[in-house]
Amino acid sequence: MISRALRWPLKLLAPAKSLTSDRATHAVFLAISLLMVTVPFFLTHSTDAEARVSLGGRTLPPICIARMCGGSCPGCGLTRSFVYLAHGEMRASFKWHRLGGLLYIYFLYQIVFRGYLLARPAATQESWAVHLQHWAACSVVLLLLLNWLVGFATGSNGSP
Repeated sequence: MISRALRWPLKLLAPAKSLTSDRATHAVFLAISLLMVTVPFFLTHSTDAEARVSLGGRTLPPICIARMCGGSCPGCGLTRSFVYLAHGEMRASFKWHRLGGLLYIYFLYQIVFRGYLLARPAATQESWAVHLQHWAACSVVLLLLLNWLVGFATGSNGSP
């Protein structure tokens, strides 16, 4: 028997009975995923150590609050990683964030998955769709946190 104190984390990991049937939610996730996949192609990076990202010659400000405050977060370096990935520089992408390529693939998956749910609303009730989305999202969050902890242990969080 699992103690009462350990039950709540297990409830968080249990998949829901169905995905939301709200089409607007799926459309928003689809739009965000499309932006995450396409915008890096329009961004450029500088050649300095900071690899500042720019759009049309204008340097963009840092996005991450933790980095602006002098720390790091699980997503630090993802923008630069995606920009390098979009320009075919795999090694540089990996240097900026070890999971950049995997997360890019996750956003590609979201485009296909959300498009499917918008085309077939009844699929939000199908258990395979619920479980696939649940475990994909949980895996991404877990991998980001583990990667962040590895970065702390090895001193490699923040910059390459």
